[in-house]
Amino acid sequence: GGTLKKLPRHPGGNADLLAFGPHSDLLVAGGSDDRIVFWSLPELEEIRSVKLGGSRTVGDVDVGDDKLWTATFADEKRDEYQLRFWSLPDGEPVVSENPALAERPFGFSLEAEIVAHARDRSVLISPRESQSDEGERVLGEAGDPVRGVIAARGGELVASLDRSGEVRVWSTAPNGGAPLHVFSGRAVQFGIGFDPTGRYFAGRDSRSLLLWDVRSPWGAEPRVLCRRLPLISHIGCSFDRSGRWAVTDIGDETIEFWSLDTPWVRVFRDVSETLWSMAFTGDGRWLATCPGVRPVRLRPLDPADGGPRDLDPPTTCVSLATHPTRDEILVGDIRGGVFI
Repeated sequence: GGTLKKLPRHPGGNADLLAFGPHSDLLVAGGSDDRIVFWSLPELEEIRSVKLGGSRTVGDVDVGDDKLWTATFADEKRDEYQLRFWSLPDGEPVVSENPALAERPFGFSLEAEIVAHARDRSVLISPRESQSDEGERVLGEAGDPVRGVIAARGGELVASLDRSGEVRVWSTAPNGGAPLHVFSGRAVQFGIGFDPTGRYFAGRDSRSLLLWDVRSPWGAEPRVLCRRLPLISHIGCSFDRSGRWAVTDIGDETIEFWSLDTPWVRVFRDVSETLWSMAFTGDGRWLATCPGVRPVRLRPLDPADGGPRDLDPPTTCVSLATHPTRDEILVGDIRGGVFI
């Protein structure tokens, strides 16, 4: 209900940037020509103006680390840019010379000061200020060449998207190796990033915004947030700091608020055949399914327990039952055999 405050209009500006500072007392926005302007809040008085050059600048603020990053493109026709990092509110821009930032794709964590990048199927991280490949470390290998990489704000997780659409989540801990999560593929673009809590991250397909939850079991399909509209050319998503809301912008003068606290369905499509039977184990930790023409598949519901696996013997099942108190499954196969 308060009075609107309007920023001066700069129709000739080429900086596509609008972000609040970490303490809500600062606003960073594109100015005239190739400048960005720092405004005080709530007074909305200009603090400083910085000339960046180039033909276009994008950027954002990391609210957890009092840092601003900007990428200034020299030429609209060439994909070359200068990446700068700033300390807020009055720090001077520091140009990054990390060679990993010349590779595509890449993502970075300002808080952890790392760059995540990809080389064919390999997913790697390196220190943000490194000027060589010294300190570079491989997190793991994707199933196909990687087309997108993003890093969580705290730097503890990196997500990769390969050409098949499969999404893998990697730990940046030194003893990593195997992915923490593997999600089924349908994304065609990646890069919207993690929410501030590190639990959710977003991408998109040709018509929708997609949201993954790292607490979902392996193989879960993403949650579809946006209305399905034809030929969306622009789509954006912002998360609030607490991880309770996602706000989407699909370019039709409408923004939508999506609650991340409400329950939502997890969908799995790794079994194409009709399920003949399924049951939860007594402790609720696993779901056993009987695909009919395949062995019993045991799916952990906690992603920390890894991905689904088929039970021995490798015989086709027609029925199953789980014991209410013991870690046992009773399986009937297509030939009349019974196994525990």
